[in-house]
Amino acid sequence: MIAIVTDSTCDLPENIVQEYQIRIIPLYIHIGESVFQPGVNLTNEQFLYRLQTSLSLPTTEPPTVEDFQKAYRSLWHKVSDIVSIHISSHLSETYNRAMAAREALLNAPDKPDNFKDIHVVDSKSVSVGLGIMILAAARQAIENKPVEAILKQLDSMSIHHRFYFVVNTLEYLHKGGRIGGARALLGTVLQMKPILTMQEGHLEPLEQVRTKPKAIARLRQLVTDGLAGRTHIHLAIAHSSAPDEAQRLYDDLVAVVEPTYTLLAEVGPIVATHAGPGTLGAAFYSE
Repeated sequence: MIAIVTDSTCDLPENIVQEYQIRIIPLYIHIGESVFQPGVNLTNEQFLYRLQTSLSLPTTEPPTVEDFQKAYRSLWHKVSDIVSIHISSHLSETYNRAMAAREALLNAPDKPDNFKDIHVVDSKSVSVGLGIMILAAARQAIENKPVEAILKQLDSMSIHHRFYFVVNTLEYLHKGGRIGGARALLGTVLQMKPILTMQEGHLEPLEQVRTKPKAIARLRQLVTDGLAGRTHIHLAIAHSSAPDEAQRLYDDLVAVVEPTYTLLAEVGPIVATHAGPGTLGAAFYSE
């Protein structure tokens, strides 16, 4: 048996987490003098209220090495392997801390004899880009596929999946220090809506569109063009405080590309801290 572990940047809905028995290790979020963990003591609604009323922008922090060790130890008596899939190592130290926990535990004297390994995977993505990878791994684990097959697909998905998203403003990414190559867009006209993407684990600018409706139309085109003639498609739509826009985009794309697997999710507090309200994203992969 194989356990699937991830972190709270995956933005998977709770019902899916429960259905696929996915273990989520939460990151930390600092709001003023208070520290929270999404899914533990902070809901999306509570976070958005605090984001809009706080005098300072929240900050985020990865799980500790001890957090990972505790989670891995809670699983290794029940499974032969753990596949731990995380936010891009270029966006967070989460992956590195998971690796440090793995190195410490594999030589631990209390490691069960039947436990083989902890496989830590850098998704090179975030939010539902990470989410579609986790779900693919979880489906294979439920089907009792060997760990080698799961890792092979994850490697392919980390390279070949695409994740595009529109933000209302670059303010949050700029203040959070996650803007990367998109810094060049900071001086753009106020009404322009940036479209960004993940490239080899880095957040990069793609283009800028004058209005939000045009940006969403362009987002739709990027997905349909990227999936033209493809089959066995994984498709995910994510939003922060934009449920109607997300639902329309989801319905439109499902009708056109006819995906095998779909996901519609709300961006959680960790990602929303850096992307801001009004964000809309689409991730996809074709086998």
